[in-house]
Amino acid sequence: MEFRQIIQPFLRWWWLIIVLTFVGGLAGIFFVQIQHKRYIALTTLLVTNGRPSRSAVTMEDLNIRQQLAITYKELLVKGPVIEAAAAQLGIDPAEVSQKVKVDLVRDTSILELSATSIDAQQAANVANAVVQAFIAQEHNLLNTPYTTGISGLTVVEPAVPPMNSASISPLLATVLGSMLGMFIGLGITVTMGYFDTSIHSAYDVARLTGMSTLSVITHIRGRVANDKLITQHSPESVTADAYRMVRTQLEFASTDRLIRTIVVTSTRQSEGKSITAANVAIALAQTGLRVILVDANLRRPALHLLFQCPNTRGLTTALQELGHGRTIEHITPTPIEHLSLLLSGPPPLNATGMLVPERIRMLTVELQDYADILVFDGPQCQDVIDTTLLLRNCDAALLVVLAHTTKAAMLRRTYAFLQASQTYVLGTILNQVRGLHHQTGDYPLTPQASSNWLTTPEPESQDPDQVLPVH
Repeated sequence: MEFRQIIQPFLRWWWLIIVLTFVGGLAGIFFVQIQHKRYIALTTLLVTNGRPSRSAVTMEDLNIRQQLAITYKELLVKGPVIEAAAAQLGIDPAEVSQKVKVDLVRDTSILELSATSIDAQQAANVANAVVQAFIAQEHNLLNTPYTTGISGLTVVEPAVPPMNSASISPLLATVLGSMLGMFIGLGITVTMGYFDTSIHSAYDVARLTGMSTLSVITHIRGRVANDKLITQHSPESVTADAYRMVRTQLEFASTDRLIRTIVVTSTRQSEGKSITAANVAIALAQTGLRVILVDANLRRPALHLLFQCPNTRGLTTALQELGHGRTIEHITPTPIEHLSLLLSGPPPLNATGMLVPERIRMLTVELQDYADILVFDGPQCQDVIDTTLLLRNCDAALLVVLAHTTKAAMLRRTYAFLQASQTYVLGTILNQVRGLHHQTGDYPLTPQASSNWLTTPEPESQDPDQVLPVH
């Protein structure tokens, strides 16, 4: 795995890490606010076996003290002591038991008894009451043949009401909450990056298939379908200029082969294939080329919605009357100069039966009399049969990939399908890439006359029957 693949999830989900860090900090502050302040009162006790002496303290004495300290640690929180302390304080024994804790200082015979309460004075009272109750019962608790002559729980430091709360400070809670939120965000990012196999950049396309990306398109806003024709409505925008990049790539590709028919396809539906085909066709027409945009997606036609035209005639009606020289009657004009439409037409009962390769070839030959280039809005590659029949009669294909959605496995299968069909793939258009911003006026459109790489010399006189309907 390359370094770019490692950091890519963090570059994509950096906002999630920041949001969770902020939320974690707020959660820490909220936690402090809803928690009651807690006070801890501490009393220090020394366990001895008899009266302490300045001399003659042997190792055996120290061992006995430590063993007694362990015994006292357990006895201080037993029922009789707790009940006696609770009776002295006038509270429930269970409450006292929850408040008291005894710890043994390591390698010593010193005990630290602590009591926790939301009231500082009560915490000190509970700690001292437990010690007093134990001392009062010490003789009875240790009155066995094994403890004869043993005595000694000395209060070194009685409990006093603490001045400061033991609760976590708001600042510390904020820091800890922020750190927790950040780590959760990092964990989610790493997990999503590991399991996310969708395509996010041109680099992913090249790494998986070796195909080049001709253009990168951001999300096109619009309330209705016609608003998506950005090359028509905002020809000076960066997005429109990105579509015009396809024309440049066509010019480069034409040095090796003549390209007059292009199929625009995608891995599956709803990836922006029709919008891409329409905008590419408009971009080509704006350079002076005569373009016919054909809606060959008979199962799910969309061009009539984009151009707001009635879908009463088109490809299906043209194929039915093929061979009678009346193809021009099925072409729909558009307000865009040099651009005409061959819509899908009425839906057929058998879409596959309509796209017979020989009939498509004959139709293409007839359409080329009226256009320099044909752009087919083809079926997605999931419709294997329909797409294969169309690809056989086209010079090149353009593959639309929906960024952040198209999966790597699907892209590989589509590329393998195109390779198996021996289709010349111009490249991909990466659609709806995040992080790009639509701008206007940065790249002015400069229409140029049609180049001779696609056109053939015009005859001095043209047959009126071969002229497209007036726009």
